Amino acid sequence: MGNWLTRGAVGVAVAAGAIGLGLGAAGVRSPLRTALVLLFLVVAPTAAVAGLLRGFDHFARLILAFATTIAILALTAVIMLMAGVWSPTGGLLAVAGITAACVAVQLRH
Repeated sequence: MGNWLTRGAVGVAVAAGAIGLGLGAAGVRSPLRTALVLLFLVVAPTAAVAGLLRGFDHFARLILAFATTIAILALTAVIMLMAGVWSPTGGLLAVAGITAACVAVQLRH
């Protein structure tokens, strides 16, 4: 039951974040969009990376996945700034691409 509840909560959070991603990519300005985008940036990469860490216990997976998410967000921002191509929408789409790549790797196994 707990595993189903966890997957459901992550699924709802990722879906809400994906809506925020769509609103952000469309350029919609709203406090709701900001909250949904932040939710996406925290939950989606963390869930995607946690799925790759199957050999660890649940708590270790969560800590490692969240630390990896912070690194992904920071490195994405630094690379875009150094390349002179920084844009919030571009960064959001880059993180979404990295997240999608992590999910695609999981689907292959």
